Order: sequence, then C-alpha cells, then structure tokens
Amino acid sequence: MNCSASRRSPPLLTAFHARHPQVRLTVQPAGRADVRRGLQEAESDLGLFLGEVPRGLDVACEEVAREPLCLVAPPGHALTGRPSVTARELASCAFISTQAGCAYRDVFESAWAEAGPLPQAVAEVGSVAAVARCVASGMGLAVLPEVAVGDELARGDVVALRWEALRPAGVWMAWNAQRLSPAAAAFLRLARELRDA
Repeated sequence: MNCSASRRSPPLLTAFHARHPQVRLTVQPAGRADVRRGLQEAESDLGLFLGEVPRGLDVACEEVAREPLCLVAPPGHALTGRPSVTARELASCAFISTQAGCAYRDVFESAWAEAGPLPQAVAEVGSVAAVARCVASGMGLAVLPEVAVGDELARGDVVALRWEALRPAGVWMAWNAQRLSPAAAAFLRLARELRDA
C-alpha cells in the first residue's frame, strides 16, 4: 500500500472485516516500487496505487476509485481569490513536496509535465498532514488529496487554488496476475461494490 491508500482504505477495511471477520488483515504503507515488488514476488496479495497504472507482466490492476486533488496555499497568498491559476504563475512559488516515491508527488509532477521545469521544492516532508501544516504556516504551496485537507479548508487554515492541469487521480488496486487468494478476491469484489454503489 502506498501513501495514498492510508486515507482511502479504512472504510474498505472496516467493511471487509464486517463481512469476513475470520480473515486477518495486514496493511503496510510502502512506496510504489516496494508494493509492485511485493506483488510480483507474491509477498503481498493486493496493493493500492494512485495515479499511474502499475505495469508489468505479473501485475494485474483495476481502477477502484477517483481521488480528487487540490492545490492549497496559505491564506492571504498572492494567488488566492483568482478564478484559476496557471503554471506560469505557479512557477515562481515555493512548493512543499511529499517524499520521493509518494503518489501525490508523482501526480503533481505529471500535472506539471508540459509546463516546463518543476518549481523548486523548499521542503520535502514525509507525511501529508505535516505538508498541510507547513502550507498553513505560510511555507509554500502543495498538491494534496482533498480528503486530507478537508478540515484545514473548512477552518480556513489553507485555501484551495483552482489549477486546470490538476485532475482527479485514479486509485488502482493491483494483484499478482498469476495468483489471487480467495481472501484477496473477496476484497477486490468488495472494492468493486463500493466503487459502483
């Protein structure tokens, strides 16, 4: 499971446990490369990825959700109050980045891909919550999942900026194409149910 999954998985885990209390779940946050390796080497039954689709001969995947993202700024930032912002306007802004390998960082870099060189990150922070606190304190801007900053937005600690290049990211469940345990198959069925509800 990567850093995106820590926000999305609790309702799914709770629903699965209610249906299958005899199955013991082990959830471990990990970067993309570690999740993919765990699937390919049959050390993990399932993995969740945000954004880019996992590729490989032994890895199958399916989109199970869409993750709304937002560009957040501290209150009073020069770009707040505009109907939308452009990459050109953002190029000179300070950004706070999540750690290398985190899906939110990958999504930000993909959104920026056609705009030119990435803006300089003034800090690389290991947790989404800490990034949000750094933005609230005025350190810079960041791209974060809406679900992670909902409380901060409601309190006015951070402000969302509209950036057209930033789109919701796919949440992909992946598994070893050669082996899907009965418990993992049941988990995948439940994820599909919740997606289609």
